[in-house]
Amino acid sequence: MKTWRRWIIPALGLGGFLFCTNFRLWAQDPKPAPTKKVEILLVDGWPVPPTMKKYPVKLTIRGMGLDLIERVEAIPATGSPILIKIIKKEKSGAPANRDANQGGDSHLELEFPSGMFTPKSLRLHTKGNPSQFDLPWMGTTDSFQMEKEPNGGFGESQSIVANQLILGTISPAKDVDVFSLSSPQGCKSLILSGTNGNQLTLLRPFLMIHTAQGDLLKAFEWDLDRQIVVPVSGLTKYYISILDALDSTSGFHHYAFRVEFR
Repeated sequence: MKTWRRWIIPALGLGGFLFCTNFRLWAQDPKPAPTKKVEILLVDGWPVPPTMKKYPVKLTIRGMGLDLIERVEAIPATGSPILIKIIKKEKSGAPANRDANQGGDSHLELEFPSGMFTPKSLRLHTKGNPSQFDLPWMGTTDSFQMEKEPNGGFGESQSIVANQLILGTISPAKDVDVFSLSSPQGCKSLILSGTNGNQLTLLRPFLMIHTAQGDLLKAFEWDLDRQIVVPVSGLTKYYISILDALDSTSGFHHYAFRVEFR
């Protein structure tokens, strides 16, 4: 056999093998693109249950990948999901100079119908699989009071009562919210409790507790999910002041707490 035949025939065979292999790879279905992570990080203000209001409730949530959401459902404890109206969805920068890991890269504006049940979670649908998130909805049996301005000092403090949920927002920057309440006769402890909903806020709360005479009982930075016990004595008035430790503000600098005496 001539020399060129010894080389050309194996070469043709190898070329055919490579062509067939590449064709099979090309003809296979392409791998699906990785699904972008969807996550809820912040809630704008407190999602008071729609059953407590007589008008549609609007709520803004921030997180990752929310601009890709195509459908939102509210999931009740029992019964079928309810479709929630999406007013707006878009990519947006994180508030208060936070990075995307803290404030998200996008937001959703939602509207819940009036008279609706209190949902226990939201289900967000993209072109991929739906994602479900539990939200810190306030229980319908809770007695709550919204913070009202002005309440920036002892003289204009907002009067509250024990065992009532207090909902508020630190705004504008360097805002201070001051609340006052009186202890019953014979109590020995003032107890501050937050809620699990405080995980969806940018607030780094700094609290101060004063007596009616202006004496400082306690000053501390609070994670809001930790119970604080302060020794007290006698029938007197106490002032509770809340501010942001970073002097920052946004619609996402909110808090929820209650006070009890024992």
